[in-house]
Amino acid sequence: MKFKLFVIAYMMCNMAFAQEVINAPMACFNTDKLFKDLKEIHEETPIIVGKATDMAGSTMSFWVSKNDTWSIVATLGDVSCLVGVGINLSVLRKRGVGI
Repeated sequence: MKFKLFVIAYMMCNMAFAQEVINAPMACFNTDKLFKDLKEIHEETPIIVGKATDMAGSTMSFWVSKNDTWSIVATLGDVSCLVGVGINLSVLRKRGVGI
C-alpha cells in the first residue's frame, strides 16, 4: 500500500514539473544580417528585449514598424531565429487600461 502511494505521489510530482518540448522549424540567420534587414528593409525597431527562460538561455526581442508589422526574434550569440512575424499590429494596453 505504501509503495502504491509513493508511486502515485511520484507520478503527480513529475507531471507538475514536466515540460513539453515542441520541435518546429524556424528561419535562422546571422544575427548582424537579420538585425540589419529588419531595420533597413522592414523598417522595424526593437521595443522589448529580455532574457528567455529556455534551456538555451537565448534573448528574445520584439520588433515593430510604423507600418504595423512585427517580428519576434530569438537570439543566441551570432545566430538569430524568427519565432514569428506578422502584420496589423494593435496595442491592447494603453495608459494603464488593459483587456
